Amino acid sequence: MTGTTVSILIPARNEELTLPSTLPGILRAAERLDEPFELLVVTPTTSPMLHRPPIRDRRIRWLATERPGKFQALRVGAAHAGGDVLVLVDADVRPGPAAFTELTRTIRGGTADVAAGRITFGAAAGPPVARLLTHWAAMSADAWNLLRSERPEHRWALPGALYALRSELLPESLDVALVDDASIGLAAERAGARFAYAANARVEVSAPRTYPEWCRQKLRSRRGWAALAEHEPAKVRALEACIARYFAASTAGCRTARLMWAQDRILRGVARLTPRPEACASGSWTPQRATAPRQLAMATHPPTRTRAE
Repeated sequence: MTGTTVSILIPARNEELTLPSTLPGILRAAERLDEPFELLVVTPTTSPMLHRPPIRDRRIRWLATERPGKFQALRVGAAHAGGDVLVLVDADVRPGPAAFTELTRTIRGGTADVAAGRITFGAAAGPPVARLLTHWAAMSADAWNLLRSERPEHRWALPGALYALRSELLPESLDVALVDDASIGLAAERAGARFAYAANARVEVSAPRTYPEWCRQKLRSRRGWAALAEHEPAKVRALEACIARYFAASTAGCRTARLMWAQDRILRGVARLTPRPEACASGSWTPQRATAPRQLAMATHPPTRTRAE
């Protein structure tokens, strides 16, 4: 888009049921920017959103990728981006009104080339297991937010939900695709990037609602970090030791913290015994269209039109 200075990349694998509710908030946060912007939503080639987008707006471009994986979607978005600053935001999150403004202001100020946002969780709701998992996720997020605030040497471990960087810092390839955001951070650090933590760039994330889903998410993460440790053993060991101390502090007095730590140790062991991340698929396009056809139809048709169309 001509004149664009900020490109917001939204990898949207399997988000046909989510984007209709989250994309309006992402667009509203972008409208708070005081410079030209564009939203680039990257979906699989088979996604119905390419033909029936939930929002029609001239500032939103819908792109397709044939290859699975978040990083591949980001590379497709970056190849079409016109901005010199890239904001990377997950499709299923709810950014605060000033989230993008705070991130880009940090970079435009000339003191940083990469800026990480602040991860938050909404009020726990639903069945007891869902409330417990949200509580665990919130404690973990508090630990990471504090680490990024106090330990700048570890800010390369970027939060996947929201961060921004100068466009030339997005690498062509990654060390480990399973921890793509941390690998992007490491590549930027090797390129001499300066990192900042924008505490006021808040984004709300949803925790897994079932324990099996929680375990799958954590196991994938553990496999990725184990592989990344083979590339950067000293940096990963230092980070893990530091975040463990912050986790201990953030869970002090929590009666369920021991259970969280126990399951984490089990998943670490399982990750060591299962195939290496390089041998695992990086993901596939599998939206639950067969199980939720009515919801999908409601989510993608008719499209919302905005005043900017």
